[in-house]
Amino acid sequence: METSVLLEILRDQREELDSLRSQCFCKRKEEDMVKLESKKAQVVIGVRRSGKSTLCFNVLNKAQAKFAYVNFDDERLVRLSADDLNDVLKCLYQIYGDFTHLFLDEAQNIEGWHLFVNRLLRHGMKLIITGSNAKLLSSELSTYLTGRYNEIEFFPFSFREFCEMEKVETTNLSTKTDALLRRAFDKYMETGGFPEIISGEETAEEYIDTLVSNILERDIVQRFKVRY
Repeated sequence: METSVLLEILRDQREELDSLRSQCFCKRKEEDMVKLESKKAQVVIGVRRSGKSTLCFNVLNKAQAKFAYVNFDDERLVRLSADDLNDVLKCLYQIYGDFTHLFLDEAQNIEGWHLFVNRLLRHGMKLIITGSNAKLLSSELSTYLTGRYNEIEFFPFSFREFCEMEKVETTNLSTKTDALLRRAFDKYMETGGFPEIISGEETAEEYIDTLVSNILERDIVQRFKVRY
């Protein structure tokens, strides 16, 4: 890929990431599991659309870490190979200047990504990586990174986190707050805890139908070659 095109894509991704700085996010318990100063790669694995990228951004942003970002779940980068990753690194230095942490979103989309990651770890780079667990399982991590990683399993919102986002009282329950809590539970059971539904960014029914279809057909059927 031409350097000019790569620079344009990575600058677009930086703008997208910067837009998150003005938003308010729910504190997730998994944030405390991300060790930013560790010599091991911090690998956050979970179901698609569960908020892995937001979690990592939130941790880095709160710590005011100097970090660069690349999202490999971008159709414009679909033809990248491991041979191109050093060019990606050069472009990131051009865009961000010097940085101490590198955030690789959906790294497993690039064949041979682990060779690049292992090289950076040997050179002392602090790495934060996300991966959908349909494509990146614990057994594969142990093969690829041979002990050089801290795995953080991530899920959609729990009911407590759902209530926090919906501003529903969960303590000191009166008749009214108890009823509102039960109403919130009914909604949680109906729509689930995926962040984009709770934030109102997506229509629940259509979003869930698409998500279930993607998880079953793309993640499970394709990965395990289910014929029936």
